[in-house]
Amino acid sequence: MPYARQKQLTLLFDTQHEEIITAVDMEKLERVILNLLSNAIKFTGRGGQIKVKIHSMDSKVHISVKDNGIGIPQDKQKEIFERFQRVSGNTTEYEGSGIGLSLVKSFVDLHQGTICVTSEENHGSEFIISLPLRRLETHEDKLEEPLVSDHHSKIAEAINIEFSSSIAS
Repeated sequence: MPYARQKQLTLLFDTQHEEIITAVDMEKLERVILNLLSNAIKFTGRGGQIKVKIHSMDSKVHISVKDNGIGIPQDKQKEIFERFQRVSGNTTEYEGSGIGLSLVKSFVDLHQGTICVTSEENHGSEFIISLPLRRLETHEDKLEEPLVSDHHSKIAEAINIEFSSSIAS
């Protein structure tokens, strides 16, 4: 938040659900969200806007981080999830090792989820994560197949992912 305030960015959080309960590795999921937010803040100019949206549908939770920053060239969008890959050209002024999105993809893959990006240069990027809704079947913390009949089901012994309705800085 301090970094976003310093750049006078507006952060908007939106969800269609008061809470979505699913079993995840919270430390890894936090790392995913923080990395995507950090990138959005880094590549969005002063006064820009970043939207985080979460909803569940089809036994999955979908998390979107969208900004109106510098965007990613079309020909570079497939390689940004590879280790040590950085987009050259208009991003050379930004620091980074090129490993952040590779870690994000690895952590999403560990959750048997998917991540994709849509982006247009000079108009921003949107990263969309889809994770299966899961519940813990045993006390040994083993993830079993989800027993979710629809997106309104509550799942016991899980982690609650919750976003506030709107935060602006």
